[in-house]
Amino acid sequence: MKLLFTIFTICLLFTSNIKADAVRDQVLSLLIKQRLEGGHFSHKKIDDELSKEAFSEYLKHLDYGKRFLLDSDVKRLEKYKFLIDDQIRTGQLSLSEDGGQILRQRAVEAKAMVEDILSKPFDFTIDETFESDPKKRNFAHTKEELKDNWRRILKLSTLTRYISMLEDKEGEDDAVSKLQKIEHIKLIKEDVKKSDKKLTPKEMEAKARKRTLDSFRNLFARLAKQDEHDDLERFFNAVTSVYDPHTSYMPPARKEDFDIDMSGSLEGIGARLSETYDSIKVEEVIPGSASWKQGDLEREDQILKVAQGSQEPVSIVGMRIRDAVRLIRGPKGSEVRLTVKKADGRIMVIPIIRDVVELKEGFAKGAVIKQKSTGKKTGYIYLPRFYRDFKPVSQGGTGRNCTDDVRVLLNQFKQEGVDNVVLDLRSNGGGALEDARLMSGLFIKNGPIVQVKESNGNIEVLKDPDSSVVWDGPVAVMLNAFSASASEILAAALQDYGRAIIVGGSHTHGKGTVQKLIGLDFNPKFYPTYAYVLPLGALKLTTQKFYRVNGGSTQELGVAADIQLPDQYAYMESGERFQDHFLPWDEVSPIRIHPWNKPLFINKLKIKSKERVSKSNEFAKIKDAIALLTARKAKTTYSLNIDVYRKEQDAAEAEAKRLVIDKEIVGLQIVKRLTEDEFKDSDRGGKKHKKADKPSFWTDELLKDPYLDETLKVLSDLQNIQKISK
Repeated sequence: MKLLFTIFTICLLFTSNIKADAVRDQVLSLLIKQRLEGGHFSHKKIDDELSKEAFSEYLKHLDYGKRFLLDSDVKRLEKYKFLIDDQIRTGQLSLSEDGGQILRQRAVEAKAMVEDILSKPFDFTIDETFESDPKKRNFAHTKEELKDNWRRILKLSTLTRYISMLEDKEGEDDAVSKLQKIEHIKLIKEDVKKSDKKLTPKEMEAKARKRTLDSFRNLFARLAKQDEHDDLERFFNAVTSVYDPHTSYMPPARKEDFDIDMSGSLEGIGARLSETYDSIKVEEVIPGSASWKQGDLEREDQILKVAQGSQEPVSIVGMRIRDAVRLIRGPKGSEVRLTVKKADGRIMVIPIIRDVVELKEGFAKGAVIKQKSTGKKTGYIYLPRFYRDFKPVSQGGTGRNCTDDVRVLLNQFKQEGVDNVVLDLRSNGGGALEDARLMSGLFIKNGPIVQVKESNGNIEVLKDPDSSVVWDGPVAVMLNAFSASASEILAAALQDYGRAIIVGGSHTHGKGTVQKLIGLDFNPKFYPTYAYVLPLGALKLTTQKFYRVNGGSTQELGVAADIQLPDQYAYMESGERFQDHFLPWDEVSPIRIHPWNKPLFINKLKIKSKERVSKSNEFAKIKDAIALLTARKAKTTYSLNIDVYRKEQDAAEAEAKRLVIDKEIVGLQIVKRLTEDEFKDSDRGGKKHKKADKPSFWTDELLKDPYLDETLKVLSDLQNIQKISK
């Protein structure tokens, strides 16, 4: 309250005769400055150095694709490079105003360029290329150069549409269907009406240009609607992004779309999206959602277009996330088609039937897997997220949580006489911290699990409060580059205690920070004079950081596996360390713990695993696929010659066919499946259900999983070594 009084006093001194919007800017600027400097974990000051970084970010937010601004515009704005800190302190945000005006002016000019370019046919026989990565392009120096950039953008867009219609006419769907089988990705071309098949190539080209024009007209219509509120959001987020990738300013309209309750119901595609400069990416596919069941949408996918069923797709490049979400969401049973750019550069269309999230699909699942060569049985647990219904039972909550579900599975595994347990946390993006703590306790006696450091320096140690151990046999935890947050906390704790073998890549996602949503609104009852500036929105602010019991943070570095296998996602460069302005790894004092009483012989296991992997045909294919996709991602230029373009696509499809792994591993057998129905027994106090007779899709896929096969072999090695060492 004292802070607000000070802010409003300052505003009174400097703003007695200025417009209402200017007062709002001053109040908002001072509040954001105070929250960032005083509440962010880094306590970074808003000074000239930060101003320089924020200016660079501002240009990315303003025109990341370098499609509108000229080099002269950038030079004109450079006078603000070291003034952003001063503008925030005074609330005189002239950079926001000037940048917005320049963008709108250039957008009008670009629209005229686009209309002119698309009024004439393209020649797809010319040998020329388009560089799709803005980082490898400079801002155009002249309007002629800018127009040529637009010509290449529009030509590529038209070329892909033209080829889609041409292939349909030629009956060349076979190559597409083969690629579907190869990569387990359902590729569909943009809907081609039957009448299109009767068109001549010249008519097809004209129709493809018309569709491209309609798409870009939508883009310019959105840009024309941007106002000073969009300018402010762009300005403040240039500043917040310098603090870390997860801190951001959300104006009132954006705040409405911020949070999705973990235990709630979503109607739509069920994907969490994030906005980066002029692109919208998939941050998480929610287990049990329409996207999750469809199977093709993945983290790091960039959404380019959205179509309602067979209607013409709408480009969302440059669209604000709140507007994109409105297009993507829709009633249950309706179809949305997303044109996405994969991390390796492939463009594909993914059809999704909107649905309400089936929460049970995101619950823990179990299976008993037998190794035919050894006869050993493994209790396998797939946990897609750390879920917990925090809503009280009195208010309609269920009280369900993943720790209790995993406990049930472990007890059932003991009844089945399994020799070891695998906890699969691959692509588990986290969830409830409480369950990372409690679930760790199922495998160890009571002790510290994780340290949580506040922005004020205070450290809280979260412990396992229960001395009982539900499973005391061998354990392996499977991770990958998409395992994050709570997954990393549990894996790190079991690794530090020497309790589990961690199997995966060189690192996990590396998100070891916690964000808090802080509202910027004040009570108008206390400051009625300034009530007109409300609402102000909120800050998503990084306020805490996680540390392992050994003192090291899970931030940036994540968790390195004990047994490292070729990472099929290595080409994506996915993780905290690949984001701009991430908070660096650091450490605090370690905590004294009582390690598990049975050694894991990690070095011996590494040698045996490395030897097997080197002889494995499956892992040889995975290594080749990583190299192929890495090279494909690095190639950011597209040919605008139709013959070259199609030849490159055919070559990529042939390579993908060669590298597919679609054969069951002979040595594995699913002995029993433990799904949601089997949970409803006496252990959960509910009605007992008959086990389903027909195989489950998710366990069928396990029999084709070389990572799981190797993990089971590692556990078998461990038990053999432990017997010898006795």
